[in-house]
Parts: sequence; structure tokens; C-alpha cells
Amino acid sequence: MLTRKKALLKFEQYLEQRNLSQVYLVYIKLLFKHLNENKINLFDLTEQQLFSFLAKYSINTKNLYLKALKKYSICFNIRTPLAVALLNKDIKLIRPDVKIREYPNESELSNKVIPKLKEKERIILDFLIATGLRKSELLSLHRSGIDLDRCIAKVDGKGRKQRIVVFPKPVSEEVKALFNREKQEKENAFNYTYGRLRGLCKKITQETKVRMSPHSLRHVFAVSLRRRGLDVVSISHLLGHSNLETTRIYLNETNEQIVANYNAVMKG
Repeated sequence: MLTRKKALLKFEQYLEQRNLSQVYLVYIKLLFKHLNENKINLFDLTEQQLFSFLAKYSINTKNLYLKALKKYSICFNIRTPLAVALLNKDIKLIRPDVKIREYPNESELSNKVIPKLKEKERIILDFLIATGLRKSELLSLHRSGIDLDRCIAKVDGKGRKQRIVVFPKPVSEEVKALFNREKQEKENAFNYTYGRLRGLCKKITQETKVRMSPHSLRHVFAVSLRRRGLDVVSISHLLGHSNLETTRIYLNETNEQIVANYNAVMKG
């Protein structure tokens, strides 16, 4: 039987090995603190006791506790009734009311933003909009994983799940020209840092008057593909989502849009 300290260390290593956020370790520690104070054994913890503890927290915090406990259960193969309910999704994450945000489209970015950018910033923006990469994926991408002739890149996503992303020929030509100028790869394929990426998003925010982040550009990517007629399943694969519901949130499709998409397909 592992001591609590050794179990937490093993869980920390589990998260690191799978490129998962260490925030789950923080929430497991907080949960253990509560269990110790109330003399509750983790293996005896019930759904009622758990949600009684979570009642005082916001929806986002509740979900972080649930996700952390689920991942801890997977790590140690725990199969208590509570763990099984989490794993089987009988206990589901609490979905907050989704506030639909409007993001600038490609045309707005081309007209308002790109003329104000330096050449390398423009290439980074074009690549992000064309591929939908997460910031961590962009900053961990290496040139060995990019095939400019075939216009594809191999990306290590969340949980170290590898996927292929695709980009158009004009973007490939831009990237090729950049690589020819910057022949040596340093930090990553584009020799770009998080600070510079944050600065780029600040410029986009200033020009569009919409708060933007690398994550926001994934929304722009998804909506752009959907408007061009690409199906949700393909968009989900390109984004690296394991759940179609997540992709639908990115797309912000209303019932009217869903009906319109259906009618367009049926007429075709």
C-alpha cells in the first residue's frame, strides 16, 4: 500500500508523462485535505459527500475537482462506486451556460490586422489560422515534424496524442521562406516564444477590438472550415478534440444554422 506522499508523487509523474496539467494534482491535494479533516477515506467517499463538499464552489472549480478525481482513479485503477460513476460518465461535468462570443473572421483579420503586422508575425498568424494549433502545440512543434511539400505537420497534442494538421500551399511557401531565412532551429520550428505570441494576440485585440488569444484563433479556424462546408467530425479531428460536443461549442452553431446546414446537404 502506497503512502499518501508516494501516491501523490506517482500521480504527479502520471500527469507529466501524459502531458496533462499539474493543476489536477493541486485539486487532488485539496480534496485529500478535506477528507483528512472530515475523517473520510477516499475509498468510502460517496457521491453525496463529494457534492456536499463541492457545493460552495463555482462550476469551473467543481469540474476541476471532478476531472482531477477521475484522472486519479484512472492512474490507480480505482473502481469504487464513485470512481466507476465518473469513468462511465454517470456523473457528468457541470456545463455552464455558454456565452457565445463573436470572433473576427478571416476577412476581418486580413483587412484590419495583417497590414499592421511584421512579416514573421503574419506568417505565425497565417499558420495558426490554417492549422488551429494550440499555443503549446505551436511552441513544441519542430521542423522535423513539418512536411512543407505535402503541406502537413505531425503534432503532439493533449495527452501526447499525435495527430496530423493540414495547411494550404500559400502558407507552406511562407513557412519555407521563413525557414530559409532562419536556417537554425532553436526553441522550436518557428523560433517563437510564448511572450511574442502573447504580443501578437495583443496586436490583434487592439485592431479588432475583440479580446483575442491563441485559443481564440482556434475558434476562428473551426468556424472558417465549417462555413466552407467541412463536416464537424473532420473539424474535431483537426482540432484534436476527443469529444464532438467540445467542437460544437467552438462552432457556436445555433439551431437555425444546424437546420440550414441540414437543408443545404439535403438539397445537394
